[in-house]
Amino acid sequence: NALRRAVLWYSAGGSITGLKIKWVMHEYHVVDGVKQSMFEIMSNFKKLRFKTQEATEKLQRLTMRSSGVGVTRANDLKLPAWITLLTPDVELFEISEPGVELVVEYRLEKWYGYYSLEYLRSRDEKEEATDVNLLLIDNDFKAVRYVTYSVEEVIDDFIWWSKDKLTIEIQSVSPLLTGQEILSFAWEVVSSYAKLFIFEDAYIDSSLMVDYYDIVDAPETSWEKV
Repeated sequence: NALRRAVLWYSAGGSITGLKIKWVMHEYHVVDGVKQSMFEIMSNFKKLRFKTQEATEKLQRLTMRSSGVGVTRANDLKLPAWITLLTPDVELFEISEPGVELVVEYRLEKWYGYYSLEYLRSRDEKEEATDVNLLLIDNDFKAVRYVTYSVEEVIDDFIWWSKDKLTIEIQSVSPLLTGQEILSFAWEVVSSYAKLFIFEDAYIDSSLMVDYYDIVDAPETSWEKV
């Protein structure tokens, strides 16, 4: 159960937390030549999820240009090599009149949990990074739709103890983000919290511990792909 909660909360991904469109001053602005309202455009950008390399900065500022009549989708974004789009089919906006060009600057961040508008405002003010034309977007960073687990007892007539089979099912927002990646990160989080309860002056009989490699190398053990 602790692992499941870690998967749901710490499924770190990249999300959009701010949007700026040339000549647009507020979210009530009507964008000429664009079918959607600013609220709809912001909501569409809010649906995007990204995967970034570990060494990259937590915050990126990127720009896109779109012109010509038609629908602009997420896969039209021009992204650096270290950023992978996980939701390419999201429709962002539709230009309905020829000659219209939309210049969109968006702020991409990677983290976990949820950023409220109040948090974004206070953080930007504290960091003196306030941009009056930047429309803030409250967002979460979840890259997992759901996770379920089940424990099944496996009885073997040839051994005197029983075995348990743990099955974990994870559905991420994209096949590009595998269950192994999500699960490995969640285990790191759980183990880091568990270390808080290991005290130097406490006696632990290590002879009762099972070594990881003893489990992996055991002939009767089979690993199923998550």
